[in-house]
Amino acid sequence: MADDEETLEFDFGKKKKKNKDKKDKKDEEEGDGEAKMVTTEWEKGEVYTYDELLGRLYQIIEDKNPTLGTTKKYVMKPPQVVRVGSKKVGWVNFTEICNLMKRPVEHVITFALVEFGTEGSTTAEGQLTLKGA
Repeated sequence: MADDEETLEFDFGKKKKKNKDKKDKKDEEEGDGEAKMVTTEWEKGEVYTYDELLGRLYQIIEDKNPTLGTTKKYVMKPPQVVRVGSKKVGWVNFTEICNLMKRPVEHVITFALVEFGTEGSTTAEGQLTLKGA
């Protein structure tokens, strides 16, 4: 067996050439092996100030969407607050203000109680009663 291994000769000579893809062949035929580089010169354009750019932006927004900046502002009525006893305060026109804001009464109650950090309840007339410390 040792003699058989010695008699086998391995040829580590030339490697086989790989076939190139069809695309590579077409590119070589068309390009003739030379790559052409396209160059353009860069020129500095006009320099805009921040105010000019901001004005231009607002003009484009107004042209594309004219109803965006024309919403009507409504005037809120000031809250009518009265003292109820020694430790309670009543917000008389609470439901009226909620209707002006187009918000559900329960949502505004929760917001107000969390912001004030106190307890409170509503009456049958739509008045919010806040408990003080």
